[in-house]
Amino acid sequence: MKDTGLVKAEFRWRDSRMVVTAPALDFIDTISGLSGLPPVPVTAASRRIGISGIGISEDEDCFQLVMDTVHLRFRLLDDVLATAGASLAPFLIRDSGFQFLHGAAVIIDGSAHLLLGPGMAGKSSLALAVWLAGGEVLADDCIVLNVQDATVEAVPRPMRIRLPDGGDPPAHIAALLAAGSGLVGRVRGEKSLFLGRHLPRMTPVGRRYPIGSIGIVERTGPNGETARCRAGKAAAITGIMRQAEYVENDPLGVLGAFEGLFKAGRIYHLRVADGEQAAASRLIGIDP
Repeated sequence: MKDTGLVKAEFRWRDSRMVVTAPALDFIDTISGLSGLPPVPVTAASRRIGISGIGISEDEDCFQLVMDTVHLRFRLLDDVLATAGASLAPFLIRDSGFQFLHGAAVIIDGSAHLLLGPGMAGKSSLALAVWLAGGEVLADDCIVLNVQDATVEAVPRPMRIRLPDGGDPPAHIAALLAAGSGLVGRVRGEKSLFLGRHLPRMTPVGRRYPIGSIGIVERTGPNGETARCRAGKAAAITGIMRQAEYVENDPLGVLGAFEGLFKAGRIYHLRVADGEQAAASRLIGIDP
């Protein structure tokens, strides 16, 4: 793709803004499709205050990506677009003052059912299983928590599915992707499939849902069991607080959003054996 002159667009989430500069408009369109945010013209106010930005440029033999003081080089276009699309949300939310949970969330019967756990616990795989079965996905990695009304909402971030051994996405998933709604790229050396927020059954950025339950996800390995069991209060608090982010001003305040779930026994352990994501996904959202 030849350089046609720099194109600039502004992406907004809540009160945060980010300017993306790229060689061509289709770069901007791809980032918009991944994040679920519409690009808007850069305003004079943004130029005056010098808001943060992501810059993409193209040389004869590589693409370059600049974010704050980070300067990266890529051989492949999809790698730079995947990195830019996945990086937009962290830049927008880092100084927002909102509370976040590191986890996934799926929508069942009008409520958000949260899946919390550390990296590589299998949250994205569970969310993907729900999505492939016709369910709605709010998030697979980061969730906005509104403590006052006990609701959650999505951040402008694509769903990321890591591809084992750097392989290609399964044909039944690749066939569902329309042009511009997802891509395969490497971020921090890991080859992944990124599903854009404009896809059907991806919750639009900003839409809120009440919380219906919380599953604390645990991988049990190739010979383990897939099961659900109620979490004791101490284990539930530990599981939640380990995945809470940006709550340093009131670290225990996050628990107020879950008072009703504690009383109703709707916080549970979800143990998932390797290859059992589809079976485990059917345990989400059922009555305790």
